[in-house]
Amino acid sequence: MSKQGRKNPKSRWGQVIVTRDRTKRNLARKDRTYDSNRLSNHGPKRNRKFKVAGKRRGTFNLEFPKSLSLNSESDVSELLRLIHDMSRTILEGKHKRIVLDHKNVEYMTPEAALLILSEIQRCEEYCKDKTEITGTHPRVHAVTELLDEIGFYEALGIKAPKLPASYKKRTYVRIERRDMVDPEIADSLIDCFSSEHSFPDEDRKRLHVALVECMDNVFEHAYDLKSLDPYLYKEWWLAGYADHSDSSIGFMFYDQGKGIPSTIKKKKRKIIERSKALLTWTDSHWVERAVRRPISRHHSMRRGHGLTRLKRFLDGLDVEGSLRVVANRGDVEFLTSGQSVSLNLTNDDLDGTLIMWKINGIKKEGRAIRHGKDDEDG
Repeated sequence: MSKQGRKNPKSRWGQVIVTRDRTKRNLARKDRTYDSNRLSNHGPKRNRKFKVAGKRRGTFNLEFPKSLSLNSESDVSELLRLIHDMSRTILEGKHKRIVLDHKNVEYMTPEAALLILSEIQRCEEYCKDKTEITGTHPRVHAVTELLDEIGFYEALGIKAPKLPASYKKRTYVRIERRDMVDPEIADSLIDCFSSEHSFPDEDRKRLHVALVECMDNVFEHAYDLKSLDPYLYKEWWLAGYADHSDSSIGFMFYDQGKGIPSTIKKKKRKIIERSKALLTWTDSHWVERAVRRPISRHHSMRRGHGLTRLKRFLDGLDVEGSLRVVANRGDVEFLTSGQSVSLNLTNDDLDGTLIMWKINGIKKEGRAIRHGKDDEDG
């Protein structure tokens, strides 16, 4: 057989792998099951182009502020500043030991905890043989519970403090991190919600599909393979909660990639260069466009619709809720009233995209759902 008519075995095997991975993701989006044990192996993929500082010595104490949240513009700036300081200190500081001192933290939200933990885990992947990352214990029980439930102490390798027997806990799911589409994690999150609200089968499936679509979007285009940044390729984090105190449920989904605005502007670069109006758009404009007008580089009705599905599902509930997306310097919150609140960050930007979805004041026995025509859900 001539060389001209013979296919390269490596190329042929590469096509087999691509086809197999595509099949897994398609099955997940269609809410079908497969061998989860075979797919659950998780090995973070570091960017070999990024080099950490060499020889290290000494201890550095990084003190956390009293309040960590995204409740206001100043809160967002303070949290992002802390995360950037933490990243620079660990990756570039040449310290043998880093102490994350959060004993004075009096208030922390789940999304703030997710961002901090994900940054710790990223830094550990690059510096685990060079720098020890440890921490202190907060004095406030609510902060202790949150950090314990999401796996913060486990990530630092320290023992979690005990809470008083009289303390009334919220219900959390631990922060999950993966680098593949995993529908079972979406199921476990929805199961967490059942303590406060039980979704009908049809709505459970719609929420499930939207979550899987978010995972698939990260897999497809969240990370830049040509970048020199300290990426964990295709990595994403997911955490949820059901709060007994105010009958609310919610989840946070995060990836540390390029961020929605950067992704869109790169794909639409030629169109933007020809439009004076688009050249003036802020990151918040691009975030809002991504939510209201799904973007898929494959022009598929089944891909690139995760945020739109989440918003549409939220709009169909007879309760107060919101969908908030923070990416780069854009911050947009979509309310069930139909309004949206935009904020353009001026001091620091977020690495990647953070999605926050929540419902407030629901009744434990459930509320009626307004079902409308959803042609994209089939």
